[in-house]
Amino acid sequence: MTTIRQLVYSSEEATPFDRLRLDSLLNHARKANDHNGITGVLLRSPGRFVQCLEGARETVDVLFSKIRADRRHREVCVLQQLDLPLRFFQEWSMGCTEIQQSELLRLQTAQWEARAADSDSDKWQSPGSVLMKAIWTARNNRAL
Repeated sequence: MTTIRQLVYSSEEATPFDRLRLDSLLNHARKANDHNGITGVLLRSPGRFVQCLEGARETVDVLFSKIRADRRHREVCVLQQLDLPLRFFQEWSMGCTEIQQSELLRLQTAQWEARAADSDSDKWQSPGSVLMKAIWTARNNRAL
């Protein structure tokens, strides 16, 4: 069975992203992610990001090394890094939506340890990833 690396992190914007700068970042990321088989979403609250990256282990690890070294990010914190049997955001090369500060806080303080959804399931998830998917699904109609 092929496994998918899922990495979720939070970070602070080193300098504020205006709409034009964010759109440019998203366009570049979507093209690169399509090319590299990366999927995931970016949830943004003023000044902060929570992002989920999914793909081949080595590809995700290389991309995250670049993100960690990117001067546009500060206080990069890994919330979850797992190898999973499936993608949570397979239809998005880089989905993005704005979230409330209270939602960001809930994500940053969520439990991110993986556990099986039920004993008969091969779908591994954590309370944090379930929360992230729920926020994304609720706001998907306002995705950027």
